[in-house]
Amino acid sequence: MSIKSNKVKEALARHHPRISLVFLPTTRSPELNLIKVRWLYWMQQQATNNSKFLNEQDTGKDVSYWTYDYNKKTCRQNKHC
Repeated sequence: MSIKSNKVKEALARHHPRISLVFLPTTRSPELNLIKVRWLYWMQQQATNNSKFLNEQDTGKDVSYWTYDYNKKTCRQNKHC
């Protein structure tokens, strides 16, 4: 653990005692962070569709729609939902 990590842990303990840090085994494990996998997939879909968003609400709506469709397809394929 580095000096910076120790300073962060000490500051958290002092100011936010209910928060604890959890370190992942490596920094290069996107398969452990599903949001990164889904975000990359969503970005690729938007790039192929030439989508443009005018504001945060439009982006949020599209992410919500995409997540709903993705979950629906995944449930159908895996038959565990």
